[in-house]
Amino acid sequence: MNSVVVTGVGIWTAAGKGIAANRAALEAGESGLGKLRLFDSPRCGHLPVAQVADLDEKPRTVSLGREALRQALEHAGLTTDFPRLGLTPGSLRIGLALGTCVGGMPETETAVAQMFAGETFDEGVWNRHECGFVTHALATEFALTGPVTTLSTACSSSAQAIAHAADLLEVGAADIMVAGGADALCRLTLNGFASLLNVSAEGCRPFDVERDGMSLGEGAAFLVLEKADSAARRGATPLAVLAGHGNSCDSHHATAPHPDGLGAEAAMRAALQSAGLPASAVNYVNSHGTGTVENDRAEG
Repeated sequence: MNSVVVTGVGIWTAAGKGIAANRAALEAGESGLGKLRLFDSPRCGHLPVAQVADLDEKPRTVSLGREALRQALEHAGLTTDFPRLGLTPGSLRIGLALGTCVGGMPETETAVAQMFAGETFDEGVWNRHECGFVTHALATEFALTGPVTTLSTACSSSAQAIAHAADLLEVGAADIMVAGGADALCRLTLNGFASLLNVSAEGCRPFDVERDGMSLGEGAAFLVLEKADSAARRGATPLAVLAGHGNSCDSHHATAPHPDGLGAEAAMRAALQSAGLPASAVNYVNSHGTGTVENDRAEG
């Protein structure tokens, strides 16, 4: 069966840069949460956030995505396979599906503050504001000539990107797809969720009886996806099979899921149907796990 397989992974989070660093942090129980240092927030600065260290390049979202995307391509052997196969990057239709919600907002927020203060600022920041800029900047830098798509559906954005990439591979619109997400911390995200009383002052504790909200952070992660026969031709080792996917929208409320989790259930049933698997075949569930009262109740 010519399944969609994963042949590369890249990641950069507050817990570390690269797969090994993130695995070590997880095994040690380290979350990466710490004191907010990126910007001043009189009302929310006391809330712990997951902030990536040693990142000064801007736009911040692009910089996070660049590192994770580079790792994923190298892990998949794509930065070394081209010469060996007598190919150039442009001869393969390698596309990019990126989930992001912030885009260039961190830099825009700074520019707006400077503007209102009567200070000079880089007016080119407006051209780097929207989410699609991040996707096209990365696609251009890495010479990805296949389909380029931006998905912005809040917390599900990168999962939607992976599903969309798989669909493009299934219909033959691309030879290889890089899919994932990238977002930087910004004032609107932190202050916005805090205004909903959804951010924990202690740190996110999903499904805990004393849970009191989510924790916000930044980072980027990508998968390289291709059909199994493509991986075989390149001599790439499949790391996993993307067996199926599903999505839904329960349209229950603007900021809360249906209390019975109907939207999540519909998406999971669709994924199982897509994979041709019974629910009994599932031995691991990766939850949303926001630590908010309503979401944990619905997910549970």
